[in-house]
Amino acid sequence: MGEEAWRIHVTGAPGLDNILSIPVPTREEIQEKFEVDFDQPVLLATYHPVTRIGYTRNNELDPLLDAIKELDVQVIFTFPNADAGGRSIAARVKEFQTQYWKARLVINASQPVYIGLMKYVTVMVGNSSSGIIEASSFELPVVNIGPRQAGRIRARNVIDVGIPKQRSYKDCNWRSLRSFDLG
Repeated sequence: MGEEAWRIHVTGAPGLDNILSIPVPTREEIQEKFEVDFDQPVLLATYHPVTRIGYTRNNELDPLLDAIKELDVQVIFTFPNADAGGRSIAARVKEFQTQYWKARLVINASQPVYIGLMKYVTVMVGNSSSGIIEASSFELPVVNIGPRQAGRIRARNVIDVGIPKQRSYKDCNWRSLRSFDLG
């Protein structure tokens, strides 16, 4: 098109390049590190504040936490980002972890560990861009919650659900979790 070569930059999603270039821990190393059993269902929950709506409700996570307990599955939570509302999400997850023995919390997962988690878990739940972009590289089923990733192109591995106003798992669309083979 006549553009000078030095002005042309290949861009895209660097996380996808990382999947191919970063060595990840083995399944056994990840299992040992987080004290989980990958022979049983393991959820990866990555939930960040929804800055588009300007706030994160204190009880926003309750339907997800109720669903996890009802499904009786192991869950590894990653720490939320530093956006406004992240501290309340982190506090709620820490509280849940003390009440539900199958919950683990990763405060700072390195890229190799996070990629390893996506590679070995059963399903991912939350509102992180990694569920929209990187998870499809592993054919990892994803339940994407709420509007945080609105407008992004997504693969068939993603099911979108809203943020329910009610607390009851039975009354909201967390049933999407059951559409995946959780054992």
